[in-house]
Parts: sequence; C-alpha cells; structure tokens
Amino acid sequence: RTMNKVRLAHVALFFAAGIYSGYNVLLAASLKHVSPVTFSLCRELVAIPLLYAWASRAEAPVRFPATPREWRYMASFGVVLGLFQLCFAVGVAWTSPTAAALFQCVEPSTAAVIGAAVGLEPCTLAKLGSAVLAGGGVALLQLGGGGGGGGAAGPRWRAGLGSCLLFCQGVGIATYCLLQKQLVRGDDGAASDDDDEGETGGDALL
Repeated sequence: RTMNKVRLAHVALFFAAGIYSGYNVLLAASLKHVSPVTFSLCRELVAIPLLYAWASRAEAPVRFPATPREWRYMASFGVVLGLFQLCFAVGVAWTSPTAAALFQCVEPSTAAVIGAAVGLEPCTLAKLGSAVLAGGGVALLQLGGGGGGGGAAGPRWRAGLGSCLLFCQGVGIATYCLLQKQLVRGDDGAASDDDDEGETGGDALL
C-alpha cells in the first residue's frame, strides 16, 4: 500500500513537471503584455479559490493554523512564495522559457542540500553527487548558450541577472517545500506545538 502511494506520487510529479513546462511558455508570452507583479497577482487570485475548493472536498474538514508555530510557518510560506514567484517571473522575462526549465532541474538537489544543512533530511553521497551534476549541467548549458535566447532582447548583464533570479527561485521553492513538509506531515522533531523554546530543523530554516 505504501509502495502504491509512492508510485502515485511519482506519477503526479511527472505530470506536474509537464504542466510546469507549459506554464513556462505561457508565462513568457504573458510577460510581453503585463508586468511580473501583475501576472503573479492574477495567478494567485485564480489559484487560491481553486485550491481551497479542492482541499475542502478532498481533505475536509479544512483546518486553519492553531498554534504560534503553525502561524509562523504559514507567514513564512507567504513571504517565500511571493519572493520566489517574483524571481521566477522576472527571470523568465530576462532569459527564456528554456532557461527557466533548465534551472528547475536543480530544485530537487537544492532542497536536499538545504534540508541536510538545517538537519531536516540526511545527506548522502547520492544526493551530493546529484547536486553537483545538476548544477554543473545547468551552468554548462547556460554558459554555452544552450539555455535558449527566447527572452526579451537586452544587455548581456540582464540575462546573467535573470539566471541568478531563476537560481534564487529554485532556492525559494526548495525552502517552501521543506517548510511545507514540516507543517503537512507534522515533522516538528522533538519540540511540541506549544514549546516555543524547542528549535527544530524547520525553525532553523525560518
């Protein structure tokens, strides 16, 4: 049963990757007409009610944060989500959808490195090797011009800054996933919900 859930999760992630690739192309086209801030705001205004409706049906009853620690996590989600979406939108506008898709390849290994650094997940040689391989591959493609040039025309420094923003987006989404895992699974270590003195890996990440 556990194995079936793992396989189902892998299938869902595979389809999510395909959807996200299409999203990159739509985002690049939309940014020709609206600003990154406007796009991100419209996206959230559409996504929030849809996600809430799904959660109400599939995970009822919907529970709101009940402890100070949970409220800190939720506030952190908002800050991290807003920052990495802005980084992503501006990064795509200054580079290309292909470059954005390339940088998403480093997000899993970025999450593994950050998780190990704050003690949320163990670090293994396989994870370390994947981080080096993914990061090196993206750097090689970007430096060699393989990241595509479909972004808006502009000075070379803007493309470089756009790549930096895409990397920061990867750090942001990795942090978001780690914090989300702590809250959804209740993996708060030895500290209880009412114990504000006990620091966990998630608190260290905050």
